[in-house]
Amino acid sequence: MATKFESIETPMKEIEKNLNGAGLRIGIVQSRFNEVVCEGLLSACRAQLTKQGVSDADITLATVPGALEIPAAADQADPAGEWSANSLRPGEEIYSAD
Repeated sequence: MATKFESIETPMKEIEKNLNGAGLRIGIVQSRFNEVVCEGLLSACRAQLTKQGVSDADITLATVPGALEIPAAADQADPAGEWSANSLRPGEEIYSAD
């Protein structure tokens, strides 16, 4: 007996991962509210970006008092939309300007 997944006739489209971050310009806005947690997240984020080939010179960090200030800081920090990606707003997904 076939399951509902085995009966699909058209194969799904799959986007290949491109983990090469060389040349990307990344913006990070960090809250200072829970400094211990946020510093750990920032450290892990920077380590992963470095691992993917993003240069420190291409990473911009802005800090704000709390989560409510993050969207405004993101808009002010990159008014021309030059960052390649950001994940700055709570509850929103990463987007790419490319």
